[in-house]
Amino acid sequence: MKQAVLDTNIYIKHWQEGAYYENFSQCRKKFIIRQSSVVLHELRRGAKTSSTVKLVETLKKVSSIIYTPTEKEWWKAGEIVQKLSKREGWEGNKIKEIQNDVLIALTAFHNGVTVITNNKTDFEKIQLAVKCTLEIW
Repeated sequence: MKQAVLDTNIYIKHWQEGAYYENFSQCRKKFIIRQSSVVLHELRRGAKTSSTVKLVETLKKVSSIIYTPTEKEWWKAGEIVQKLSKREGWEGNKIKEIQNDVLIALTAFHNGVTVITNNKTDFEKIQLAVKCTLEIW
């Protein structure tokens, strides 16, 4: 069975708004869900309440496989972010934000994993440089 990682925005929208119940049902039929250390970092960094911290800690604890960017992926991400930011005119926070998305995409690509996101605009730009498989919700 294919594997997938969920982008941070999927978890946040699901946890905050209860979104994607039907998508999750279909997703479990198509994929084994794995975790990205970048996504876990973003979730933990943004956790503002003790219940959210517990939720993220539980997600990490139950994850049997967590994909983490390698040194080569970090280096390649720098190159991709530099080129994208120059082409798109991105600065400051946008560069920091897109860096994590590029790392997620590179790690997924190198492990043969699909990225599931609702960030269509950025990931379609990233996909021009990183031929990762995307599923947009």
